[in-house]
Amino acid sequence: MKIAYIYDVLYPFIKGGAEKRYHELGKQLSADHEVHFISWKFWSGPSNYRRNGITLHGVGTPRPLYTAGGRRSIRESLDFALSLLKLYGIEKFDVIDCCAFPYLHMYTARLLFGLRREPLVMTWHEYWGEYWDEYLGSPLAAPARLLERAAVPLAHSCVAVSELTARRLRQLGRCRLPITVIPNGINTRDIADAPAEGPSSDIIYVGRLLVHKRLDLLLEAVAELRGRHPKLSCLIIGSGPERERLRKLTTTLMLENHVTFTGEVPEDNVYGFLKKSKVFVLPSLREGFGMSVLEALACGVPAVVVRAPYSAAHEIVADGVNGIVAEPSPRSLAEAISSLLEDPAKRGLMAEAAQQAASQYDWAVIAQKSLGIYEAVRRC
Repeated sequence: MKIAYIYDVLYPFIKGGAEKRYHELGKQLSADHEVHFISWKFWSGPSNYRRNGITLHGVGTPRPLYTAGGRRSIRESLDFALSLLKLYGIEKFDVIDCCAFPYLHMYTARLLFGLRREPLVMTWHEYWGEYWDEYLGSPLAAPARLLERAAVPLAHSCVAVSELTARRLRQLGRCRLPITVIPNGINTRDIADAPAEGPSSDIIYVGRLLVHKRLDLLLEAVAELRGRHPKLSCLIIGSGPERERLRKLTTTLMLENHVTFTGEVPEDNVYGFLKKSKVFVLPSLREGFGMSVLEALACGVPAVVVRAPYSAAHEIVADGVNGIVAEPSPRSLAEAISSLLEDPAKRGLMAEAAQQAASQYDWAVIAQKSLGIYEAVRRC
């Protein structure tokens, strides 16, 4: 089968949950199928080339993903949608898996591949709905909601990476297409083989430094804990537009001796850092899945996540079993973190449960589930 993935960001040039998903699916399926990635041209050299058994198609020079305010750029989304028109004469595919976000390119994909009579699968990592009002405000929120909702029926089949997103698609998007929940995954063998190396830390965060990740809540929780845990250490791994603001907040809260920003770290090293940590914390208020949570659990690190209407991270964490679901406040986060730091026995039991839960998400299993969807839509 000839499979194409379309997304405006590409791993490992940009690292995030969705990027990692397509990278891993491509790696798994390229052993028996012909896999193509269609994205911006993040690499030097020719626009089309093969790497690790996968053909990459660059449709143009990458545009800045984020505005000065840290939000996804509408201009970048529009440019990518228009750049996809260059694919009109490209070879045909048996199925195209297109990331729904940031939506505008879905209309181009439907036009282009619909004319070519090629089946289109849309993968939804999130469905925002009313969240657009908070993200963009008036007057941009209304047209954004309309574009998102109108994109739902453009595909022949929909995949949601969480039950939360599937419910929102049915309720807010009024999706009448088949929706299959196929979560993100992990490399269980790579994680198991990774040595526990790197700096030890009480608390660790792994992910992009974005506004909705609410790392300010974590820093304020660390400030509350400092009195009870004078040697408390917190490791923040990742980069993003919030980096400088968070550094300034760290200084304001006088946490320079407690918080370390590492920037981006190679994946194998991240696993080692996780294994040397006691508690993983993700205070994000909006999460389509929560890949870093799953990786932490696989490393045997209990996770603390927050309860939020736009976050699916709590679907991975069984509250009180392999982690804790807290309220989105510094006090609640601090109490959850402290309860784990002060009870090694409890933390050990949660670590065992965490690894057992994570073992169900191996990428090989996720790839076969995805292949089943591709085969089904191809037959329709």
